[in-house]
Order: sequence, then C-alpha cells, then structure tokens
Amino acid sequence: MMRWKTMWTSPDYRRIAEQVLFLGLGAGAGIGLMYLYDARRGLARRNRLADRASALFRRAERGLEKHGLDLLNRTRGVLAETEAALAPESVADEALVAHVRARMGHVVANSHRIRVYARNGAVTFEGQLSHAEKRRLRKEVEAIPGVTRVYGLGRDRPGISPALLIGLAFGIAGFARASGRRQNAPE
Repeated sequence: MMRWKTMWTSPDYRRIAEQVLFLGLGAGAGIGLMYLYDARRGLARRNRLADRASALFRRAERGLEKHGLDLLNRTRGVLAETEAALAPESVADEALVAHVRARMGHVVANSHRIRVYARNGAVTFEGQLSHAEKRRLRKEVEAIPGVTRVYGLGRDRPGISPALLIGLAFGIAGFARASGRRQNAPE
C-alpha cells in the first residue's frame, strides 16, 4: 500500500502528469486555432465569436452598472437612516398633529371623530376605533418622523381565539370520557 502512495507523490510522476497536461492543452489550442482559421469557414467563425464576445461584454457592463447603482443607492439609504436615527428629530407639536391627521385620513374611516394631541413627540388619541383600525393607525403613526410614543391605541396582545377554546374544551371532554372508560373497564 505504501508503494502506491510514494509512486503518486514522486517527482517523476508529477513531471509526467505535467507533460500530459501540457500536451492536452497544446492539442486543444491547436484544434481551436484550426477551427477558427479554416480556409473556407474560419472568417465567419471568427466574426461570430467576436460578436458573441462583444455581446457578452456589453451585457456584463450593463449588469455591473445596474448593480453598482443599486449598491450606491442602498448605501446612501443606509447612511441617511443612520443619520436620522442618531440625530433625534424634534418636530413642533402642531406640525406633528397635522402630519398624524394627514396619515390618519388614509387609515381610519371617520377620522374627524378622533381627537389627536401631541406633546414632545408623544401622540395621544381619543375616540372610538375598531381593533383593525387601531393596529393600522399605530403602524402608520409610529413610522412618522418625530413620533416617540403613541398613547390611546392600546397594544394588540395575542389573545386566545374562541376556536382554540372550543377545540380545547372538546379535547379535554373527549380525554375525560376516554380515561373514564378505561378506569371502569373490567380487567
């Protein structure tokens, strides 16, 4: 077994392997040159190869330009978001209320029935809203620059759904019936 390992790693074997590799590369290059410089069809093949190469380069250039611009725009966006996060934005309370009311009109059906107050970035709502409207409005208002907190909309906490309670009750009842039968079953 050791003889084979030494044979494959010997300097003579490597020299022979390199010569075979170079022989194959030379033969392939020769065949390729014969194909391209054939007296009858060589010119057409070279032109076709040149056309494909230039099309490939153009496509690659457009792709690199497109991805480069995309990367540049993403970098600018991350930089702008970082600057905005590091420099807290103070907005006048009246301007904040106006901005919140403008966004609220897109989310809430009867926005005129909801009162909005703002103080130092904290926005407070008073009025009747459905749970879905509260959830959408909270999401919209928290995205407004200058809003630090939102009051009066409550937090949507995951509750137990009625279907889950009914299923749980049926499961417990079925388990109790089955376990009661096993206890009373004759042995």
